[in-house]
Amino acid sequence: MNNLAILCVDDETIILDSFTEQLRRNLGKTCEIEAAQSGKEALELIEELQGEGLEIALVVSDQIMPGMKGDELLRKIHDLYPKTLKIMLTGEADAQALGKAVNEANLYRYIAKPWDETDLILTVKEALRSYSQEQQLAEQNQELKKLNVQLEQLNASLEQKVVYRTLELQKVALAAEVANKAKSVFLANMSHELRSPLNSILGFAQLLMRSSTLDPKDKDNVEIISRSGEHLLTLINNVLDLSKIEAGRTVLNEINFDLRQLLEDLEQMFRLKAEDKGLQLVFDLPVDLPQYVRTDEVKLRQCLINLLNNAIKFTSEGGVSVRVRKQKATTVEFGNSQQEISCLGDRKEPETIDLSAKRIGSACQFLEFEIEDTGAGIPAVEIDTIFEAFTQIKSQNKYQEGTGLGLAITRSFIQLMGGEIAVKSEVGNGTIFSFDVAVSSVDAAEVETKQQMRREIGLEPNQPRYRILIVDDKWDNRQLLIRLLSSLDFELKEASNGTEAVDIWEVWQPHLIWMDVRMPVMDGCEATRKIRFQESQKQGELAIDRTAIIAITASTFEEERSLILEAGCDDFVRKPFREKIIFEKMAEFIGVRYIYEEEPLQLAAAVSAEPVSEFSLSQDLSTMPQEWIEEMYEAAQSIDNEKILQLISQIPPARDSLGQTLKDWASIFRCDRIIDLIESAN
Repeated sequence: MNNLAILCVDDETIILDSFTEQLRRNLGKTCEIEAAQSGKEALELIEELQGEGLEIALVVSDQIMPGMKGDELLRKIHDLYPKTLKIMLTGEADAQALGKAVNEANLYRYIAKPWDETDLILTVKEALRSYSQEQQLAEQNQELKKLNVQLEQLNASLEQKVVYRTLELQKVALAAEVANKAKSVFLANMSHELRSPLNSILGFAQLLMRSSTLDPKDKDNVEIISRSGEHLLTLINNVLDLSKIEAGRTVLNEINFDLRQLLEDLEQMFRLKAEDKGLQLVFDLPVDLPQYVRTDEVKLRQCLINLLNNAIKFTSEGGVSVRVRKQKATTVEFGNSQQEISCLGDRKEPETIDLSAKRIGSACQFLEFEIEDTGAGIPAVEIDTIFEAFTQIKSQNKYQEGTGLGLAITRSFIQLMGGEIAVKSEVGNGTIFSFDVAVSSVDAAEVETKQQMRREIGLEPNQPRYRILIVDDKWDNRQLLIRLLSSLDFELKEASNGTEAVDIWEVWQPHLIWMDVRMPVMDGCEATRKIRFQESQKQGELAIDRTAIIAITASTFEEERSLILEAGCDDFVRKPFREKIIFEKMAEFIGVRYIYEEEPLQLAAAVSAEPVSEFSLSQDLSTMPQEWIEEMYEAAQSIDNEKILQLISQIPPARDSLGQTLKDWASIFRCDRIIDLIESAN
């Protein structure tokens, strides 16, 4: 016999039978499903069931019933059995009754008639999960109370003191477990809520960057907003990654990619940061390093970024070296003369490594990565704790920014990729982090070529005028997509919930719908199911084109991905998104073809091309006031881009070639070119 029970209350027999039948079909194996046709009968039945040893986890009651109405019943149940969750089921949206139920009966949810079975089961399952979690926490708290009582009963003798210490440790461990679970739930929820407004911040910053009328100072301001938003997003993602790791919800997403290109990108990314601190950055890649491999590129990249960030952050002189090589053995030996901690010797057996099915039969090998710095080093007393979450090196004299999550996340990601991480360090002589990952070599033909970054400025001719529907309950999120897409002459309409979206779809037949997932009235998944159902019904009557539907979600959990695709969405995009992904998805699913802006300031062109001779630039420079030249030289030496752009704005139109060249160099932080030009001219 099941220990949990669900009680359904409705005075209409047909509705009650339908409701209980759906619950028994979906939840009958885990819960007892009971029914009552009045409030009085429900209260009597609850007392009877409790006498039989059943826990009444959930009561679902109709509102309009003779005798005792639903809100009154739920209030009485709350007074008698406060732990029982309550859901109101009604065909009439009685705001006053709902308000009373929420305020006086702690109403858990409200379900409108007629209900959707899928939504009903999901809501009830979530209620049962919430009830079980509350009971578990209550049991743990009760256990803590018992431990406290036991501790109070111990005294005097040495044996009793030993028992006391043991119980105290159990109490601390149990309290820590409760706190960790509560923290993980809180962090995951907060991270989700923060990603939505960040979508607007970063999205509108991207829109401003597209403007050709932005003056250099305003452009710098927008870039600061964007960089700060990206930094905040990184911190939020770290927190969310940790909560997923603790909950065991992190998965491996393997792809084929160019390993050498990944490492070159990281070298370019960190070179300027290293040079700003006067550090050397060296990437040592052997000739036999495989170029094309298969593993989780995103997680590998994040691990390397975390370790490189730390290496540069904690190094004030000398340099940072990155070495990658094929691993010849399954362990990495460190010398005995330095403090070290190594997990590599405890490698899992090969059959326990979580590799995808595509690796079976392919050449699987281990690559070892080493990141070495000449920084302050890590004291022996702290080296055992550096992989713990929210831990930072306490012995550093100055405050270091960050959450203290990077190394904890890095170790978890590396273990997920089939490897382990080790660190050796000597105070005053630097640190070496070493980790290995399992990869498969693949052919170049199996690697998707990354498209060159180009900016979309219009649509190619001879295309239909694409109808795009934007669905989101937040006005600013809708405006972000509207302003982005209206510049390319799409025909646009918007809806604030799923019901409006379905109504507009029926009349307007858009080519593509951008569908937010979480919305009031009707969410994105339910709206998508209704549209797909109506499409299937209409296909037999007349020829209609299938509307592409792409979900937009702030969630990063994989289980939501499967729910979105099962509902009928073609794909999904996570908030905050980049404008590039929006255009790419539209090209992929409805065949939009774009006109791209030429990019004269691309890195390669800006570095190697010389549209203006050095002699001509020197001649133009000699016409500028000496005070201006000295200020430009000082700004270039200080890598003060804001000052450089301010000085460039003072160059007269007749010397436009000089101004444009200096602006090109400043945009890619080639202050050394500016310094060389001034020195050669003098």
